Amino acid sequence: GKVAFHGHEQNGIPIMLKRMQALNFSLVELDFVKTVIKQHMRLHFMVNDGLLPRRRTIYRFFRDSGLVGVDICLLSLVDTLATYGDSLPHDQWLAELEVCITLLEAWWERQNDVIHPLRLLTGFDLQEKFGLKPGPLIGRLLTGLEEAQSCGEVTDQAGAFLFAQN
Repeated sequence: GKVAFHGHEQNGIPIMLKRMQALNFSLVELDFVKTVIKQHMRLHFMVNDGLLPRRRTIYRFFRDSGLVGVDICLLSLVDTLATYGDSLPHDQWLAELEVCITLLEAWWERQNDVIHPLRLLTGFDLQEKFGLKPGPLIGRLLTGLEEAQSCGEVTDQAGAFLFAQN
């Protein structure tokens, strides 16, 4: 009794790329629309979880979507309205709004502590402290550290070194 488009966020990307390339869209525009298509269901999944997104979820959403995440928030509201039409339950709409508000507040008001925390350590710090050579391990450590900072698990340089050591 329901209309469903399982996997449409993945299946739609090649179709979109083909059409946009035929219309001579730029690579920037292709990447933008690709990200929107790929990521737009995440908000609906957050709503279905029944909880407001926590710091880790917010960080990962914007890590994967970047600036496009703001547009995805707005698209998710339009998508919900288009999906339900006049039969949209009020509590469903409020849940969608609350998730979008949480994400947008983080983007506009908490960017430096939740989305892009200022680095406590550099790759050079890690190389010097642990005798590491430049390479992918340094990048993985810095990425993990950034996520830990965004979640409030690491708040100072000593904690950052301990995180990296573990």
